[in-house]
Amino acid sequence: MATTTGAVTAAAAGTGSLGQEAYERLLTELISLEIAPGERLSVDALARRYRISQTPIREALARLESDGLVVKTHLRGFTAAPGFSRREFAQLFDIRLLLEPYAAGQAALHRTPEQAAALQEVAARLRAAADRPAPPDHGVCTLLDGQFHDLVAAAAGNPLVRESLARLHAHLHLARVPRPATDAALAAAEHEPVVTAIVTGDRHIAEAAMRSHLERARDRLAAALDRSGP
Repeated sequence: MATTTGAVTAAAAGTGSLGQEAYERLLTELISLEIAPGERLSVDALARRYRISQTPIREALARLESDGLVVKTHLRGFTAAPGFSRREFAQLFDIRLLLEPYAAGQAALHRTPEQAAALQEVAARLRAAADRPAPPDHGVCTLLDGQFHDLVAAAAGNPLVRESLARLHAHLHLARVPRPATDAALAAAEHEPVVTAIVTGDRHIAEAAMRSHLERARDRLAAALDRSGP
């Protein structure tokens, strides 16, 4: 970020903070389906509802557009991205099953002590969020799940694999598939053998554990898609 005067820096920081707040609120509403797929997003209406100016709303919508959760079209403006088709869902998991077991195996070989500790910490945070007595916070669990998978990809030591997975925005899109409240706890439990294998340096078990996790997640989400309609 370029250096500027104190007044301008303070103003920019304020806008950035409001933009981050707007992004997080919109993200939560999108992945919890409070904002339905295909719903129009009025900048003016959102600014009034959030009681902030239009500038941070536009910043947030631009970020969400890059995440693939919002679509901007000429004349119509912003709308929530449509939901997954069955074909897109299958293709997404095909790619993940090609890349993520490999990433987990490489992470077992190349992870640093700091990366191993970060994986353990995020896995523990997801387990705690999923095991709450009250229904788990879907948005929090989604973001922790995405962070976990990104840490695995980072620990693999192959930036191209990590970037390829990041561009999918898989966790944000899959979060919009309605699923039972127990899903987060199941995912957290399936992460445990992945973490153990990476920490202990067992490449083959890491690959197998990640593949098993993805296949189970795919099957659960496919069932949820079937229940949600055509």
